[in-house]
Amino acid sequence: MAGRQLGKGAQTERELDGHGLVFHSGRWYVTGHDHRSGEIRTFRVDRISSVVPGTASYEIPEESDPVRQATASLAQVPYAHMVEVILLVPLAEASRRIPPSVATLTETPDGVLLRTRAESLDGMAIMLAGLGFPFTIVSPRELRTAVRRLAECLLEQTS
Repeated sequence: MAGRQLGKGAQTERELDGHGLVFHSGRWYVTGHDHRSGEIRTFRVDRISSVVPGTASYEIPEESDPVRQATASLAQVPYAHMVEVILLVPLAEASRRIPPSVATLTETPDGVLLRTRAESLDGMAIMLAGLGFPFTIVSPRELRTAVRRLAECLLEQTS
């Protein structure tokens, strides 16, 4: 398929041998071999302005894993904050609630180290509160302020 892809500002034309469509966090992504870069790439479908089906045929490689490719690609997207929190629950319990696409979880002597990225610390505070697990904030320090602000807001709403 050939198409025009809208990126950060400029439009580019790509020729892509599509390997699969992936739905992640409310958006659709297409993965496949990008002839321009010569690499397996992931593109947001809503940023593609037009598509022209090609006439050439191709084989999707057996090792192709569109879900893994899309989540790995999204993991490289820069965010405003790197977050590290110790969850005071067993790893198995944390793993049931937190998918690998959201954060990495590592068992430590102190608990489960959750590493993730966030654009908004207020949003991260809401996510942590929603888990219902006790936690200790490692970094960034500003996340403590966001958690306190959320707690105060919830207290005001229940008065």
